[in-house]
This record gives sequence, C-alpha cells and structure tokens, in this order.
Amino acid sequence: MTIRNVVLVSILMVLVVHLACTDASESSDDSEENQTVFMVEAVYYDQGVDSASAGDYENALKNFDKAIELKPDYAEVFYNRGFIYIKLNEYSKAIDDFTKVIILQPDRPEFLIMAFYNRGNVYNLLEQYDKGINDYGKAIELNPDFVEAYYYRGNSHIKIGEYEKALIDYNAAIAINPSYQNAINNRKILLESGVLVKD
Repeated sequence: MTIRNVVLVSILMVLVVHLACTDASESSDDSEENQTVFMVEAVYYDQGVDSASAGDYENALKNFDKAIELKPDYAEVFYNRGFIYIKLNEYSKAIDDFTKVIILQPDRPEFLIMAFYNRGNVYNLLEQYDKGINDYGKAIELNPDFVEAYYYRGNSHIKIGEYEKALIDYNAAIAINPSYQNAINNRKILLESGVLVKD
C-alpha cells in the first residue's frame, strides 16, 4: 500500500470515528433532552397534586395543563385533572378527561376501573343515569368485587325506576362486604317501600 493510500485510509478512519461520536453525542443529547422534558412534566404534575391537596384548584389546573402540554399522553394528569373539574362543577370537562384516560390506558386495568367508575359518578351528577349504569358495569366487569360500583349502580337503577335491578346490586354489594352500611340502608328502604313487584 502506498503512502498516499495509507493517508487516505487514515483520513477515512478519522472521519468514521468522528461521525460515530457525533451520532452518539446527538443521540445522547436527544435522550437527555427527553429525560429533562419528562422530569419537568413530572414536576408540574407533582405541583398540581400539591395544589389540589391544598384546595388551590386554579393553580392545580395550571400545573396539570402545563404537564399535558409537555406530555399529551400523560394519563395520570388527565385522571387527576378530572377530579379538579368535578370540584369546579365543570362536569363535561371531567367526562372528557376520564374518557381520555380510558383511551390512553386500555391495558392498565387499575386505571380503567377507576376511570369508568368516576366517569359513571359524573354522569350521575348530570342525571344521565343510563350512561352511569353502563360505566359502573364496565368497572364491575374489570373488578367483580368493586363494592362501591354495585352500590352506586343500584342507586342509578332506583333513579330510573329499575327497582329489581337495584335490589340485585345492593345484594351484590352486601355479599362482598356484609358490613357495607350504605347498601344495607338503601336495601332496607327499598324493601320497605313497596315498589318491588311481588311474585
């Protein structure tokens, strides 16, 4: 190999090493930037939770909004922001946020259960009882021992005159938790009301 060829090979090797280092550096920079963004959005999320706990819902919303701006698929933020909207009586926005959680976390049952349950509660506040019953049912499908879901679904059935179904739900809640007083009381009232069809 001539001296000229040796020099050319050496130059090429230097270029390859330089490019590799540059790519690695850029990749590292991208990774660090992504990590920094995540850290920042997590800070906003934590600040939002702290503000919400202190009853400062305005600042909680600002922090949650900022976290979502940085990470639009941040399900935990949507979930917690939904509760803030409930506190502020902005029920449609709460429904939107719980729906977003359901869309973002289809493979996380613990999120789905509570998102369906809480969206059901909001539908009840809006007197959209059929939708509430549907959401409670989905929560129960995911967690058949969800006492509160049975209880509130029973209440929803009462609201639309489905008394037999309400009794079934109260019975289910009591079977899971025999000391669940709310269900015991409502079942007693229902049985004494005379609205149930007698065989």
